[in-house]
Amino acid sequence: PPKDDTDPGLIIKLRADRLGSLNRGAPVYFRQIKVGEVQGHRIRETEDGVVITVYIEEQYKHLVRRGTRFWNASGINVEAGLSGVKVKTESVAALLSGGVSFYTPETARNSPPVPSGTAFRLYPDFETAEAGIKVSLHPQNNAGFKKDTPIMLDGIEIGHIREINIGTGLDKITTEAEFDPRVRDILNSGSVFWRVKPRFGLNGISDLTSLLSGEYITVRPGKGKPATEFTVLDEPPILSTDVPGLHFQFHAKDKGSIDRGTKITYKKVEVGTVQACHLDKSGDFVIIDAYIEPQYSYLVRKNTRFWNASGLELKGGVSGFKLKTESAASLLVGGISFFTPTDEPREPRAKNGDIFPLYEDIDAATDNGKLLRGNKPGLHIVIRTHDLDSLAVGSAVLYNRIKVGEIDDYRLDPDDDTTIEVQAHIEPKYAHLVHANSRFWDVSGVSVRGGLRNGIKIKTESIKTLLNGGVAFFTPEPAGPTARDGAEFSLFDDEQSARHNSFPIRILFDKATGLAVGAPIRYQDVIVGRVTDVALRPDQRPGVLVRANLHGDAAFLARENSRFWVVAPALGISKVENLDTVVTGRYLRVRPGGGAGTSRFQGSFTPPPTETAGLKINVISDALGSVRKGNPVYYRQIPVGEVLDYHLGDEADKVIIRLNIEPRYAPLVHEDSMFWNASGINVKAGIFSGVRIRTESLESIIAGGIAFATPPAAKDQPPAPAATDGCTFTLHKEAEPEWLGWSPRIPLAAGDVPSGGGR
Repeated sequence: PPKDDTDPGLIIKLRADRLGSLNRGAPVYFRQIKVGEVQGHRIRETEDGVVITVYIEEQYKHLVRRGTRFWNASGINVEAGLSGVKVKTESVAALLSGGVSFYTPETARNSPPVPSGTAFRLYPDFETAEAGIKVSLHPQNNAGFKKDTPIMLDGIEIGHIREINIGTGLDKITTEAEFDPRVRDILNSGSVFWRVKPRFGLNGISDLTSLLSGEYITVRPGKGKPATEFTVLDEPPILSTDVPGLHFQFHAKDKGSIDRGTKITYKKVEVGTVQACHLDKSGDFVIIDAYIEPQYSYLVRKNTRFWNASGLELKGGVSGFKLKTESAASLLVGGISFFTPTDEPREPRAKNGDIFPLYEDIDAATDNGKLLRGNKPGLHIVIRTHDLDSLAVGSAVLYNRIKVGEIDDYRLDPDDDTTIEVQAHIEPKYAHLVHANSRFWDVSGVSVRGGLRNGIKIKTESIKTLLNGGVAFFTPEPAGPTARDGAEFSLFDDEQSARHNSFPIRILFDKATGLAVGAPIRYQDVIVGRVTDVALRPDQRPGVLVRANLHGDAAFLARENSRFWVVAPALGISKVENLDTVVTGRYLRVRPGGGAGTSRFQGSFTPPPTETAGLKINVISDALGSVRKGNPVYYRQIPVGEVLDYHLGDEADKVIIRLNIEPRYAPLVHEDSMFWNASGINVKAGIFSGVRIRTESLESIIAGGIAFATPPAAKDQPPAPAATDGCTFTLHKEAEPEWLGWSPRIPLAAGDVPSGGGR
């Protein structure tokens, strides 16, 4: 019989998730010496695990203390790797009948012995019992994580990944790790974890040890409150500001060939490195974290200019080309250079956290960011735009296709980094052509317009503007006063936008699928405007902001209740729509509305619903199936309505489908009517009954549909009340045979017979 509390020795309880191969009589070991045995086991009262009763002999009970750890020593543990294969088991007895081992960590050796009845956790293996501290790690990048991946600190393994859990959406991985209790102090909110893996590049191989031993996780200890949940970065974190030197940032339009480890040079001497590259929250520009070594930090001042010295710089046009590169190293792996202007007042030294613009090349940096004014005779003007396109210094300014000036320079607007100021000059003999109301447009590259019906038209101003870019202008009547030096103008995307009196609007969309700059806006199949910009929302909320211009004669569309939506090709079994957008691209369509004037709208990817007369009811289904918007609703195989739309219920457990029944057929729907999915083909077969194929109609095979039937009134009973707007019914998967036999006499509503009534 099992021991009890009156017997000499120690009785303890072990809690485990499952029993494994442990049985009554299984040995209990300490340093591979049997010191007790398993007395019995049972399911926990909470039904979430098992309780195992263990007896420790009298002479060994002092070995069990408050901090003692027990683990399952059953079976064989095999580990294999590049270093060889290790096979571990406690004993042949434990291999056959199971067994339990335990030990007491150094930190718990002075804790008091335990009385009988004390409960302990039973760990699944020795490693888990020794590491002990459970921590959740969330990788930035799900790829590459494996079970038993080690966690290292200064070359010493302090833990490892024990379990990998995949989220229900299959898009998120959480790993459970076990840490050595001796490193408990580093598990705080200030510690940073990241993955170490081999990196190959033109500038060499880094983290070569991980190529041989495998990927691992490392940590930079920090300070803070104790924590058991951390994010594992895919790249090493940037250096802490506690490290001596200058820690600052660049803001750039794109990162080009710059990456982590890119060298920062001064007069071709390496003085720092790039720490990391990432997008800002709005997605408008790239943030580059940089570091200058302490002995060189005095070189960087508030007015220092940095530029991208990576790769090749090729400039040219019909007049010739110029090739420039910073150095052979920067040609291969990229680089950043800088200088500090000496003809300006001496600025103070840069400080940690300062932000600098990263110029695209040395020419843009060395002009000190100023536009060139007054160094050429003629009229000097500023043309403001959101996109340079192919405009460059030297691009032509055209009037009736005759060059009357050129672009001198350009820069970001100091007050609005989304706007570019283009400096241009008009030759003296043509200066009188520019008036205060003149309109400029971009004639760079090639303009392609057309469709399946009207053909395709390709236009460019000249071969020279095709290569070098250019700007053209005209002056509408009546002409305003002659422009003065320094006058500012907006740059339109094309001639059509410039010649119309455009009205700017903004449209918010959930996403940017198929939307592109230049996409037309159509009303009654006439182009009434064009998209001028597609960007992330500036308020950092989800979605995109589309900027567009409505032509002057279409300004009446800018009303509160106007609706804009994207027109895209629809290719399916039941319908083919908007096929011309396959060639010309997607465009926006607008339905005019009333209300006050506005320039802000919410767009969609589906046309707004058009409310029609009839009975509006809802049917509820577990899933949408093949039901689609516009599917017919049948009564006795006659179409009597259609599907208006559908959406998830408030708790997302049901699909609510809204139907419209034509006014003439509305009396057919009673509160006891039965609805079922009439899409596709229903095939039933049997040995004696043969094969039976049923479908509502050929149309329902292709396009889907919903059918319903109304039962006759019971004998001596009035019929059920007629359905009203908002009534809700259950959508059954198929019709019961009884429903198909119902044929009550129901008078239809007065009115003309619908056009579909003869089908």
